[in-house]
Amino acid sequence: MINLDRESGLTTPPLDKPLPPHNNSRQLKWRNDLFFVFPAIGLGTFALCIGLAILNPVAISPPANPFATPDHLLPEWYLLPVYQLVRLIPYKIVGIITMVGFATGLLLLPLIENLDWLNPRLRQMISIAIFAISTIVTLWLGYGATLPVEQAFTLGLF
Repeated sequence: MINLDRESGLTTPPLDKPLPPHNNSRQLKWRNDLFFVFPAIGLGTFALCIGLAILNPVAISPPANPFATPDHLLPEWYLLPVYQLVRLIPYKIVGIITMVGFATGLLLLPLIENLDWLNPRLRQMISIAIFAISTIVTLWLGYGATLPVEQAFTLGLF
């Protein structure tokens, strides 16, 4: 049976000091921050935006023509190499076959590393070479898509 009586010699622990009464000036300090600091920051930000708009206004461009496609229209950055291939190759079906072949070659790249009849070092070097060449070609095509058609293939270097 468990004895729940208090053993002799033990005293009750002393109580902590009572909490001091609330200090109203400390309690209302956050309200001062809300009423004075936040509006000052908001007005300063608004004044900065207005000042920058006055000092450097947006140039007024010619009116838009909804029936004319602009010449500088480009796709997103990840579609620039594909756009460049379609733009450079005169026959569009050949360009599409080239794109599909390029993507298929990269998708088949892991299979090269699993060929058993090749030396493991040779397999690794072939995979690295194919990946490096495809990366260089992709970057070349992507940058060339941002240039005019006359400079697209040579990147304006020749």
